[in-house]
Amino acid sequence: MDYLPISKVNTVAFCPRRYYIEMLLADTETNHHVTEGQTLHDRTKRVGEGIWVWHDELGLVGIVDQIKQEGEELVITEFKKGYLADHKSDQLQLCALAMCYEYSFTTPQDYGYIYYHQTRRKQRVDYTPELRHEVYEAVDLMKRLERSTSYPPITDNPNKCKGCSVKEACQPSLLRKKPSHWNPTL
Repeated sequence: MDYLPISKVNTVAFCPRRYYIEMLLADTETNHHVTEGQTLHDRTKRVGEGIWVWHDELGLVGIVDQIKQEGEELVITEFKKGYLADHKSDQLQLCALAMCYEYSFTTPQDYGYIYYHQTRRKQRVDYTPELRHEVYEAVDLMKRLERSTSYPPITDNPNKCKGCSVKEACQPSLLRKKPSHWNPTL
C-alpha cells in the first residue's frame, strides 16, 4: 500500500487542483510562503517532537509537530505560519493527525490545537464525528484524484490563488478568462 502524506489532507481540502498538480504532476515550486512555513516548523521543533504516525485504513502517514500532556490527555498541536481564523483545511489536517495518532498508539484524542505564528495564538479544535467524517471524505477525494486523468477545475475562490506555490502551473487567471466554448483536457 502506498501511503499519502497527512499534510496533503490540508492541500486537497483547500484546493483539489493544487493537490493534483503537486502530487500527480510532481510540479511543486518553493515560494516565500513555503520557505517561511518550513523555517518556522524547523525553529519550533524541540527534542522528542516530530513523532511519526500512520493509519492503514486511511492510507496516511505523517509527523505530529508537538504532543503535550494536558491534564490526563495527550494533546496534539500543529504549527501554522498564518493567522488565526476558521481555516477548515487546517482543522482537517489536525484531525487527520489525531486519527493517525489514535491508530498508531491506540490513544484516544478528543481535541487538539493549531498554533498560528503570525498572530501567536492557538485555536482549539474538537474532533467531532462530523470533522472525522470530513477527513474520510478528503482522503477519498485524494484517492479519486490519484486515479484521475484530468485536472480538477480551478477554485471558485480567486483569493485562494494569491500566494499559491503552484500558480504558474495552474494558470487560474488564464482559465478564468477562457471563452465559454474552450474546454481543454490536460
